[in-house]
Amino acid sequence: MVGVAQPTIKRYLEGDALPNFQVIRKICNTCEITPNWLVYGWEPKYQKGITYTTMGFRIVADKEVPETYDPEFTAVPLLTDAAWDAPKAKAPVINLETCTDYLLVPNIPNTNYVATIMPDQSMRGEIEKSDVLIVSLDVPKQLTARTLLLVKTGEGVVTVRRPLGDVLYSNDPARFPPDTLKTVKVLGAVAEVRRRTEAVRKVKNLVPFEE
Repeated sequence: MVGVAQPTIKRYLEGDALPNFQVIRKICNTCEITPNWLVYGWEPKYQKGITYTTMGFRIVADKEVPETYDPEFTAVPLLTDAAWDAPKAKAPVINLETCTDYLLVPNIPNTNYVATIMPDQSMRGEIEKSDVLIVSLDVPKQLTARTLLLVKTGEGVVTVRRPLGDVLYSNDPARFPPDTLKTVKVLGAVAEVRRRTEAVRKVKNLVPFEE
């Protein structure tokens, strides 16, 4: 089904050989399983089990965005790196320096959400550096391998990690070594991932929704 000879498949199963990237991709696409489950055993086995979604997005370039343009949309603050620099703040400081744009998204539950650009390539394969993350500042008490956390390391670097027990892993451990929950500051939990599906248009002077 994946175009690999049976003797080679047998070597994979017996641990005498490892599939290359192209074969892994074919296996995942054919069987509809996630690459992280196949390689690391981290995510749900099947792609439909992933809790976050990959969707397009629109950025609204307006410093005074009303809370509601339309009953079906919400303007989520799109934060810059400066939002995470407050030394003692428990949550990002949202002001004119840390939030110059907003992410216009279909209505999401009324909770403490912000948006930010994926800061690095630590989760490459799942999330690309240019993706927009919708982050809940209300971090669940019970973390699972399906949780993605936005954290700030002791060196002041903001990145995304997946928890396995008390250890936080990336998709590229060689370039982004594991951290522990004790050595980082958890900023939020990734709720959704929005991918750039077309040229992003900044929309100005939108007409607010009126009852």
